[in-house]
Amino acid sequence: MGAEFSSAVKDAQEVPPFRREGPRYDMSTFVGRMLHFYSVNDPRTLLFTNEDAKSAERLLKLANIGEAPEGTTDAELWHARRVLESALHPDTGEPIFPLFRFSAFVPVNMVIVTATVTPAVISSFPATAFIHFLNQTYNAAINYANRNASNPVPRARLVEGYAGAVITSLSIGMLSTALTKKVAARAGGAGGPAAAIIRSTLPFLAVAGAGASNVLLMRRNELTTGVDVFDDEGKDLGKSVEAGKMGLMKCAAARVIWNVPVMMFPPIIMSRLERLRLVSSSPRLRMACETAVVTSCLLAAVSPALAFFPQRDSLAVDSLEPKFSGLSDSAGKPVTRVWYNKGL
Repeated sequence: MGAEFSSAVKDAQEVPPFRREGPRYDMSTFVGRMLHFYSVNDPRTLLFTNEDAKSAERLLKLANIGEAPEGTTDAELWHARRVLESALHPDTGEPIFPLFRFSAFVPVNMVIVTATVTPAVISSFPATAFIHFLNQTYNAAINYANRNASNPVPRARLVEGYAGAVITSLSIGMLSTALTKKVAARAGGAGGPAAAIIRSTLPFLAVAGAGASNVLLMRRNELTTGVDVFDDEGKDLGKSVEAGKMGLMKCAAARVIWNVPVMMFPPIIMSRLERLRLVSSSPRLRMACETAVVTSCLLAAVSPALAFFPQRDSLAVDSLEPKFSGLSDSAGKPVTRVWYNKGL
């Protein structure tokens, strides 16, 4: 299994012929989607300068008219696209503030998540409230900066989604703090295994619950009016509420999936590392270890979680509303599956 996965990754990393539209990787496979999101979320793209972007833009313009410099490779053209797409909004073409790019998600959350799972924060009501407020504020900012500008969400809905996520996160976060204090008090201040379990599970519930509620509140129109579905030929068949429900369920599930290792693993790993005298006796080393653990979990979890479900997904017609039954394509063949954009 491991050898097959490694072989699939190696095959997917081969440089395909350059094209101006569409992703570089095969989005019909998990490996292709995973590599795509690793490329999008790569923090190293934050190091690209304005001059890099201008050079990339010049190269792509020349390539579009067939005048790219002699010897220009497909790899160089794909790199030029990556430089531009990492910094510009796909709909407006305007630069995105660096902290609100997808590539900044890991370095920013490296700080936020480390603070969220730190015992000193979990045991303090003010610190818990602040860190969960900060987390959801950042999530709202990055969602807005990378919004679908061709299908704008009303400002009132943005505010509702933000407020719902903050309330959910704060409520569960405060519960975490209260339970941690209660368990620690019963154990004479140490807390023991029960407190360790609380420290690893309730912050996860707070963050994952807030992320899921944010998606449901921000995109609740998909639950009432549905999303566009298409046949194999790309013909628009209308809107389906059932497809909208399935898409939102998978988007919410992805947030839960990546938060399992990101929020639950660091406290468990750190409880083991703290048994080492070198780590427990040095607050700076402990913080460095915790930051490294959180960063590793973020890098390992977010992109595969986003890749878990295809963005362009399909459903059997018999799982949709009755109005989609009995449809035929241009050749007169019955439509048995429909396609829709799940979103992220």
